[in-house]
Amino acid sequence: MGYTTSTKAIARMGTELKQMINSTTNVEWTTPDPRTFAYRIREAIEVARKRFHSGSTEFEAIAKLKSKYAIKEYPNRVVAELRDGIPLDILTSRLSILTIPNVSDAFGIVGACIQHAGATILFPDAHDVDEMVKNWASETGAVISTSESGVTVRQVK
Repeated sequence: MGYTTSTKAIARMGTELKQMINSTTNVEWTTPDPRTFAYRIREAIEVARKRFHSGSTEFEAIAKLKSKYAIKEYPNRVVAELRDGIPLDILTSRLSILTIPNVSDAFGIVGACIQHAGATILFPDAHDVDEMVKNWASETGAVISTSESGVTVRQVK
């Protein structure tokens, strides 16, 4: 039997879905019919995903539950177990920063920025920025920030 496409499936499991959205740990429910209960949770998430992928942002938080949890059935209970992997949005943001070690001088920073145009680059071994890099950044529209982790250059494409 296939999943419904009606948002009534989301409304039917609204309380459980809100628990999953607000939780940072596994969520467990006791039920006499774990197979049906788990099916209804999966169905509600799938309806939300279809609506979200067709352009509606109303059910975005519910749609993202599929990547956050795995729904498991056990005798007399259903458990929404956190997945081991890193969610895609967090992974994408982490991978979007290019880290270039062993570069700390002005020529190295500017050269790496030119070679990797359009990227956000972290130079962990650079701790201060000289006038040449500041001039280059102002001419190209790049934004330079310094922190304990090094110098970060964000370039506008």
